[in-house]
Amino acid sequence: MQERAEEYYNATHFNPDEYDKSGGLWPIHAGVNEAKPDYHAGPRMVPYYSLHFVKSGAVELNTGEQTVILHKGDMFCLFPEHTYTYRIHPDPDKLRMGWVAFQGKQAPFILASIPLVESLPYVSQKVTREFLLAFEQLLHTGTGSSVHDRLNRSILLYRLLSQLLPTEPESSIPTKPDQWIEDSKNYMDTHFTEDITVQDAAAYVGVHRSYFSKIFTERVGTTPTLYLKRLKMDKALLMLKQGHSVLETALSLGYSDTASFSRAFHRYFGSAPTHYYR
Repeated sequence: MQERAEEYYNATHFNPDEYDKSGGLWPIHAGVNEAKPDYHAGPRMVPYYSLHFVKSGAVELNTGEQTVILHKGDMFCLFPEHTYTYRIHPDPDKLRMGWVAFQGKQAPFILASIPLVESLPYVSQKVTREFLLAFEQLLHTGTGSSVHDRLNRSILLYRLLSQLLPTEPESSIPTKPDQWIEDSKNYMDTHFTEDITVQDAAAYVGVHRSYFSKIFTERVGTTPTLYLKRLKMDKALLMLKQGHSVLETALSLGYSDTASFSRAFHRYFGSAPTHYYR
């Protein structure tokens, strides 16, 4: 370990470039430390998100509005452009911590899901064996600019944060129709070319088919069947006008042949797809 006035530490520094920053999340640096008896940091402000976790001992965190004592298994996050102070707190065990700093437009959403937010930037007993394993892998991953190193860093950072998310029952049913309607629309918007059905969309959001259709129609103003058909037909019309053949358009939209596609297209637009093909 390297030595500073108030601590011993090891750190891995990454060098994110424009490629990394085009993603939703990227690591900046990660490390571990062992505090000396007079260890303290701050008041300080950082331009990124910096997630710290206690491996042993205790640390006192001051956010400017509140002070909290954190112990082994607890963690806190420094949010960008906020001032924090943290220092060693008396404990029989030495204060040892780990940290990972990162940035990206997905960071606030992921942290809020843990939950870690600016008004309450700490959580208790979140550090698990799986989290520590992912952290060690990130800490010792390659820092180069190869595609392998880039992808590996990204994968490990997402894996690390995913270990902090609360476990949700897979069979849980959304309580707010507005939420599962949006989820079902996103599902259909993404998969409409894959021959999905309304039953598939209802099953995806965990709602009975008939109830799903009733509420969807009331809130959206059209039935889910017509919503799904409109997605397909709008895409079909666009492809035909762009010069794609009837066969290519049919197969791209999940139809098994041109005959079934042509019948569906004619029923929707009142004319054959060849009328629009250029």
